[in-house]
Amino acid sequence: MPPSFDLFKRTPADLLSSSKFTSLLTLLTALILSVLFLVETISFFTPLTTTTAHLDFSPTITTLRLNFNLTFPELDCTFISLDVTDVLGTNSKNITQSVDKYSIDDTGKKHKYKGRQHLPNNEVLHDHDVNGENNRHGTIEELLVDGEHASAVAGAEGLAKILEEREYVFMDFYAPWCSWCQRLEPTWERFAEEIESSRSDLRTIADVDENGKKRSQFEKIAVAKFDCVDSMHVCGEQGIVAFPTLRLFHFGEKWGGDFKGDRTLEGFRTHLNQAYNAIQSAKEEFKSYPGQPQKSQANLNLKFKTGHKNLARISQVNSDWHAADHSGCEISGYLKVNRYVPGTFFIEASSKFQDMIPSMQNVSHTVNHFSVGTPLTRSKKKKLEKVPNNYKRTNNLDGQSFITTELHTSHHHNLDLVHTNFERKKSYLLGMINYDDSIFFTQYLTQSQLIHQDQEEVVEARFTYDLSPISISLKMGCKPWYDYLTTLSALIGGTFSVFKMLTTWMKHTF
Repeated sequence: MPPSFDLFKRTPADLLSSSKFTSLLTLLTALILSVLFLVETISFFTPLTTTTAHLDFSPTITTLRLNFNLTFPELDCTFISLDVTDVLGTNSKNITQSVDKYSIDDTGKKHKYKGRQHLPNNEVLHDHDVNGENNRHGTIEELLVDGEHASAVAGAEGLAKILEEREYVFMDFYAPWCSWCQRLEPTWERFAEEIESSRSDLRTIADVDENGKKRSQFEKIAVAKFDCVDSMHVCGEQGIVAFPTLRLFHFGEKWGGDFKGDRTLEGFRTHLNQAYNAIQSAKEEFKSYPGQPQKSQANLNLKFKTGHKNLARISQVNSDWHAADHSGCEISGYLKVNRYVPGTFFIEASSKFQDMIPSMQNVSHTVNHFSVGTPLTRSKKKKLEKVPNNYKRTNNLDGQSFITTELHTSHHHNLDLVHTNFERKKSYLLGMINYDDSIFFTQYLTQSQLIHQDQEEVVEARFTYDLSPISISLKMGCKPWYDYLTTLSALIGGTFSVFKMLTTWMKHTF
């Protein structure tokens, strides 16, 4: 090959010379190259995240799944209703198909499974004819001809007095405008008359049953009613949120849960018999404990209320018993809503057989979990943990509590949803990039606000959602090896060229 064709010509060694200045520049060049090499190497091994936005179009997927787990410490599971509406007119009431309810105690611990179909198809019977119009015991005017037998209690002092005077008090907390209360009134008056007609000192509900066996007996029973419209603050202290509320007191203390059975004479008799049998059994068991001194009636009742064995017996006898006399509820499940249609789901208190008091509802809640989309498998969740936190917003509400301390207030949440497709680079082969299986998940941004509502409005925990038409593609991986080598070559050549030009300039200048 001709000597003139040489891209790497060399200068003879005897023509080269060195100096302290050029040696210093050489050391500086080596230092800069080392720093650049270190930085580029760190960059090569650091995952690189890139995002792109595009139109979210999935014609085969028409529904969106909303997963939730919420705790309402001040709402009874009996009253909780979950409804869904959207801008296209969808209006689903009291959804129960995919929703589980658990009553909770005052510490937030689950106490009893309340089921999925707790309200919709259950019927509460009344003492009316087949058309549900006329009470079998007559009108309230006819029953009051010989006087009023259901004691009308007024004010806090009146309530305290009757609870102190009678061992058993079966109380009807009502409102005159309540339609269900009006329907119950003749039966309640007839029941009070039946109790009053028994022997004065020992009141008996049906001395013997159909088999001639002696039934349970009750001492000092009072059947009474309390007008909550006249003394709303007293009913508020009692935790009354719906009318009518039928509650049994024993020695001034609430026994079990509020009565939820049939509003008939037989239903009331059965409830009182169950209460009497359970309380008497608890008293006998307490007396049979070895070494236990004899206690007063009030102390026996206290033992009945706090003893674990007795609580277990009450739970079996009375299906509406709540631990620690607390009425909280935890609901969990999922909803399937229209995918591209903004909508709202909300939780409120409602009842099929009671009239609710809008101003007395408290929808304070804790969001234990809220997510959108089909739950991810454990392996996909583990891969998703590698995504930097500033690129994902999937559990913004988890663990947050929204407490209201005033009446007519509730928290509303607005959720902006964004579908996201996450892909992670797996390997590189001759410049071809391979990715792991895609992980589809939905991110959301949320804003919550405390809303003050009118007195007649039903307070509700409201969640408004809106899916963005733009989806995000999120790709994560290191630089390709050929990019790394190319960058290193450019750094070496560029740094050397810069310092070579600097040396030449300084040589000719100085």
